[in-house]
Amino acid sequence: MKRIPHVQQPDAVIMKQLKKKYMNNLAMSQVRDAAMNSIFAALSGADIPICVMKGFVNRACYPVPEMREMGDVDTMVAPADLKKAHQVMMDLGCAEGEEKGYEWSYIYNGIRIEIHSNLFPETSWNDVDYGRYFEDAMLHTRKRDQVSLELTPEYHFIFMLVGF
Repeated sequence: MKRIPHVQQPDAVIMKQLKKKYMNNLAMSQVRDAAMNSIFAALSGADIPICVMKGFVNRACYPVPEMREMGDVDTMVAPADLKKAHQVMMDLGCAEGEEKGYEWSYIYNGIRIEIHSNLFPETSWNDVDYGRYFEDAMLHTRKRDQVSLELTPEYHFIFMLVGF
């Protein structure tokens, strides 16, 4: 905000609210990152590769990545690993959320995490078989860090386009 010319800066009331929002987002980002690091470590320890997607990856495009708000963290494991991943999440003490067959959700330290085994359900909103195109999504990943994967940029871009 300091880089904005003085004449364009918000008034003091708005600035106070923006600073509060900034600090809240920063704190939430730290909580989310700590939760995800625990999950990444637990799944890695169980030899379950996990891929992060959408907002958790796209936040790197923001000037201040911590300001990318997220309602949940979208992840993916291979279909064969979904039940094993579920057990790891239960062992971590996650609260179990909704299970849709191809996607299970959890709450861990206040953070909602979705673990997908398939990026699209069998029937899409426009009757296009996106599931067939994305059925081998784990083959289109690259190492993100020591304990997690991400979709390749091109594949992730197509996934983001189709998902919206």
